[in-house]
Amino acid sequence: MIRVNVVAPAVTKKEAYIMVVKIDKDTCIGCGQCVDTCPVQALAMQDDGKVGVDAALCVDCGACVGVCPVSALSM
Repeated sequence: MIRVNVVAPAVTKKEAYIMVVKIDKDTCIGCGQCVDTCPVQALAMQDDGKVGVDAALCVDCGACVGVCPVSALSM
C-alpha cells in the first residue's frame, strides 16, 4: 500500500474574502468611464444604459470607483 499525503492549497485573498464593486443603478449616468478604466474588463455597459459588473472577473482594484464622476460605484 502506498501512502500519499495531500496538502490543501493555500487560500488566496480572493477565496478568503470576495469584495466586488457595487453599482448604484439609480445614480449611474451611463458615461462608461469606469468601463474604460477597468484593467480586467469586469465592467460592461448593459442594455439599460447602465454599468454591470462580472463578479468573477473583478479583482477589487477600485480603479473604477475613483473615476466615477457621480460616485455611483463603491467597494
